[in-house]
Amino acid sequence: MSATAAPDPPETPLRTLFCIGVTQEFFNAGDEERTAVAAAIPPAFARLAERFGVRVLGTLDDDQFMVGASAAWP
Repeated sequence: MSATAAPDPPETPLRTLFCIGVTQEFFNAGDEERTAVAAAIPPAFARLAERFGVRVLGTLDDDQFMVGASAAWP
């Protein structure tokens, strides 16, 4: 990864919704692979403003409503 500055934000912010789903392959993976994936998530989302000029407004997790992979959403 290069150490470049974040791009200048546009005059009107672009609001985007990202939907990230866990597939059945994640549940089929072994403990070691699932642990590696879980460990990679925080660094992937760290310093988004610094790296990409992104400001996160909020997050939502469907764990309260679902168990296992979702075949229909997102």
